[in-house]
Amino acid sequence: MQRTVFRNDSPHPALGIAEDGSMEPLYFVIAIMGCGDAGAACQQARVEPVQYRSALECQAAMPAALVRNNDLSFPELTGACQQRGVRMARVETRDRG
Repeated sequence: MQRTVFRNDSPHPALGIAEDGSMEPLYFVIAIMGCGDAGAACQQARVEPVQYRSALECQAAMPAALVRNNDLSFPELTGACQQRGVRMARVETRDRG
C-alpha cells in the first residue's frame, strides 16, 4: 500500500515548488479598502496593478498607493497586502511496508 506525503520545502518564502520540481512564483499586491467612519464596514475598492516579491516590499509601498487612490469616495481608505499566485507542494509517494 502506498501513502502520499505532502511537503512544502520551498527554499524561498516567495516561491512554491511544482510537482516537476520547478518553481512557481508567488507575489503580493496592494488591495485598497474603502471604509465607513472609524474604519467600519471596509470593502475592497481597487487592487493596485504592481506585483511585489515580498510582503515587506508591499507594506513599504502602501503609503504611496493610498495617496494614488485618494479619488475613491469613502470616508476612510486603508490598504492590505494580499498574496497571489499558487503555492505548490511536491508530492512524494512511499511504500507503507
